[in-house]
Amino acid sequence: MLLVNPQTRVIWRFPTARDLRTGVHLNFNDDGFVAAGGRAIVANEEEAHTIVSINIKTHRRRHLFGRPGVRGGGAHLLNTPDDAYPLPNGEVAVADAYNCRVIWIHAHRIVRQLGETGVCAHDPPRTFGAINGDTPLRDGGMLISEINGHWVDEIGPGGKLRWAVQAPVHYPSDPQMLSRGRILLADYSTPGQIVIMNRYGRILWRYGPSAGAGALDHLNGVLLQQPRDAPGEGLDNPLAPDADAGIVDLRLVDLDPELVGVADLGDIVRDGFDQPEVRHSTRAADSPWRGGPG
Repeated sequence: MLLVNPQTRVIWRFPTARDLRTGVHLNFNDDGFVAAGGRAIVANEEEAHTIVSINIKTHRRRHLFGRPGVRGGGAHLLNTPDDAYPLPNGEVAVADAYNCRVIWIHAHRIVRQLGETGVCAHDPPRTFGAINGDTPLRDGGMLISEINGHWVDEIGPGGKLRWAVQAPVHYPSDPQMLSRGRILLADYSTPGQIVIMNRYGRILWRYGPSAGAGALDHLNGVLLQQPRDAPGEGLDNPLAPDADAGIVDLRLVDLDPELVGVADLGDIVRDGFDQPEVRHSTRAADSPWRGGPG
């Protein structure tokens, strides 16, 4: 894990050589999110099937959920967890990918759940296909991306489906809500792409060369960089959306060996995708949030 400042200087890393000498390490770190207050990073160890927390100051590693190296389901185990988001109330929301559920954990327990454990079919919010994105929204809702069928679903704070659309990508990853209902989405494919779409699946902007130096290979995520003077943004507000000034730039993480790291796409995307509203219907699913494991 690295923390990098705006000048692209590494200001913190884990594990250090000292950590490794004392037996503190990561098993299979996939994503990391800074918890509210900026004191810890919560990470999903995807192929180790666990969620952990790393104290930024002390480097103490704290086990939050799952059993290291054990794939499973039910009340205590995970199957390839993705995107473990620490929430302001102390819970952590996790896409338990191949159990086809989103769970909220607190004090080593599942306290809420969307989807039915092991039932992998697109029928949100009752059941979902394999899930690889569970982005919390400011109003308490969630954006979910399903691998099979390349679905993106918005679930309201009460657990009802707001809308679902088949995204114009092969493998949707980590959808992020922008202003005016636009969605920023990565395509975890080769060649990969970044798209901004609306909730009807219409592409408003796209980056995705099919070949050459700018082509993307298994794009793992797209990050929004906030304007420097955006009020109220920062580590204390991990769920903040883009500011009214629009997107300053996009940063992407690409797994191509020649492009490993962070690539700055510059000011190539601006806020200005005014689209006419199109009347459409969404299925009035009335399944509430599930309490505890399915």
